[in-house]
Formats: sequence, C-alpha cells, structure tokens
Amino acid sequence: MALRVEAQNSTALRMARFLECHPKVEWVHYPGLNSSRWYQVAHVQMAGYGGVVTFEMKSDLHGTMSLGGCESLSVEEKSKKWIKDNLVRFSIGIEKFKDLRDDILQALEKI
Repeated sequence: MALRVEAQNSTALRMARFLECHPKVEWVHYPGLNSSRWYQVAHVQMAGYGGVVTFEMKSDLHGTMSLGGCESLSVEEKSKKWIKDNLVRFSIGIEKFKDLRDDILQALEKI
C-alpha cells in the first residue's frame, strides 16, 4: 500500500505542476503546490498531498456534466455547491505520468 500511495502522490504533484503551466488552465487546486493557499498547512500536517487534482479551465466546458465518474451532479446540486462549469477533477492512481499527461494534452487540444 505504501508504494501505491507514494506513486499516487508523486504523479498527482507532477500533474498539478504540469497543469499549472498550461495556457488553457486558469487555476490548479492542489495542496502540494507552492501557489496553494493551503500549502503551508499541508506541508506541516501531511506526509503526501494526495491523489486528487482539481483545476479550472479558462473557458467553460458546456455540455459536459461528467467525464466518466461514478456519479454526476445535477445542475441544481452544482449550483448549490458553487461548482463551476469549468471545473475538472482527476483522481490520480498508479498510472504512468507520461500516459496521463499525453491523454490530458490530447483532451485540452480539443477545447
């Protein structure tokens, strides 16, 4: 389990750094980034920063309610929770960074 979590944390941090530099990405939410308002707290309290990377696109993703998650939110639920149409969230596992990066780059090129 420790190796899996280490791989997850490492890949998620690399992905967050990659997305932070992409011109179509507005803002990356990840506690392991120096730019995160939660970085200092996370650095003290956490051994790793987790596998969930959330980011906001510079443009809305109209027509895309879910990109394959196990559950979707209705428009009403999204508005109650202040979730914007340009928000994307990934749960990073033990996939190779290059494979994920290439898939995400391909998707970003279509937007």
